[in-house]
Amino acid sequence: MPSSSRGRTWLLGAALLVLLGVGYLAGRLLAPPSGPPTPSPATMLAEPEKIPDQVVVSAGAQRPDTTPDLLPASATALHVFYRFERQPAALPLTLEWRLSNGAPQTVPASEDHRDRNAFLSGYFLLAPATPAGFAPGIYQLTFRNGPEVVAEASFVVAADAAKTLAQQPPPAGETRVVSLLTCAGLNPQGQPLGVATAFPPAGKLYALFTYLNGVNSARFAVRWLAEGEEIPQAGSSVEMNSGAGQGYAWLQAAPPGLPEGRYQVQVLLAGSKQPLATADFTVSAAAPPPSLAPPGAPAAPPVSP
Repeated sequence: MPSSSRGRTWLLGAALLVLLGVGYLAGRLLAPPSGPPTPSPATMLAEPEKIPDQVVVSAGAQRPDTTPDLLPASATALHVFYRFERQPAALPLTLEWRLSNGAPQTVPASEDHRDRNAFLSGYFLLAPATPAGFAPGIYQLTFRNGPEVVAEASFVVAADAAKTLAQQPPPAGETRVVSLLTCAGLNPQGQPLGVATAFPPAGKLYALFTYLNGVNSARFAVRWLAEGEEIPQAGSSVEMNSGAGQGYAWLQAAPPGLPEGRYQVQVLLAGSKQPLATADFTVSAAAPPPSLAPPGAPAAPPVSP
């Protein structure tokens, strides 16, 4: 082929490529923006409902607009109100509840109180495991219709809920320690055993705290003081998870044990000097060893750190 013909053929091919490229770009620019794909009906039915405030928990018999940030550990019962407007009123429903990583408990069917509505609504009544009330911590709720999950929710119980809520709230999203208590041990689910403010010198004692608005992999510092003076070698660091969670630290001395006197434990953000929460306790030879078993239950060994 003469060179002039080859040149014309190359120019024509280049022009076609340019035109095709322009057409492709125009198609990309002029096409209407596409949003996220709409879930199929099967996918939507398989997912737990996420309607805000369809489940609210209260220490009182009246349904509040929202679940309080903290519920009191001293409550004799908790009402779990539910409202599922897309479910028929006669739908069989069960409720499982658990503390932190504890084993789930199923609420007896007799504690499901239905409203007279055309849709599924009413409340479940939760009873504490011991006469002392509900153990502080984070509780998870799972509503089921057979194996299908209808909805999930959670709430936080604190030992000093009223006192904490009465304080000036921190800025939104700021990490908060909402409960700090001292006890003689923890069970495998992280529940406190032998909650007390006076301990004998021998043995190990724990500080258990619950927090909100945690930041994943950030850390708390736990500080112990005796008669107002810090015990440097007793300090520890506790990693937090995002959202709500629990943490603990412990204090123990070699025989004959801790000196008698007034003590305090503080929980701070790592690197901070201002405690997020404090708890006072005493060590005395006259203090009886706190029981490591809930009332009416056999003794359980504490968790080794």
